[in-house]
Amino acid sequence: MVAATQPQDKSREKPPAVDWNRLVDQLFLVYDKRHATFLNRLIQWIAVPLSVWAGIAMLVSLPVPALFETLGIDWAVLASIAGAIVYALLSLRVGLALAVFAAVCIAISWAYQSYGALPLWQPAIAIFTLSWIAGMIGDRIEGRPRRMSEIAIDLFMAPAAYLRHVLNLLRIGY
Repeated sequence: MVAATQPQDKSREKPPAVDWNRLVDQLFLVYDKRHATFLNRLIQWIAVPLSVWAGIAMLVSLPVPALFETLGIDWAVLASIAGAIVYALLSLRVGLALAVFAAVCIAISWAYQSYGALPLWQPAIAIFTLSWIAGMIGDRIEGRPRRMSEIAIDLFMAPAAYLRHVLNLLRIGY
């Protein structure tokens, strides 16, 4: 007898298994251990994209050389390309997700710069400061302050961890 094959329900598939030989999985493990409580993860879910936008907005606010203007790029575009390349070296999908997210942040910044009431750098600094404070509150919820080396790794990995969660929610995996 030949068993009839039934179509599998793609919505129930789990993301790919973690490969501990990949550096990105090791970095995510370290990051996840420091962000274990639900409340801290919720704070990070809100604070990380806001701080990324604020950082990009501050870069958009910087003056650019004439050559950049003729090419239609600014410091935010260059930094986003560099960041996407670095993340793509860890995980191609996370790198591509960062490129898309950075493009959205840049578009929002350009639109605000054209139509906003205040200079772009002012709300960017305010949002960055508030999101940084929220992140520090989240760290205190975890029960201990961070060392400088941990803060550096967390600053690097926070956007990647955020994008990993978005990709997993979309069932794309990283």
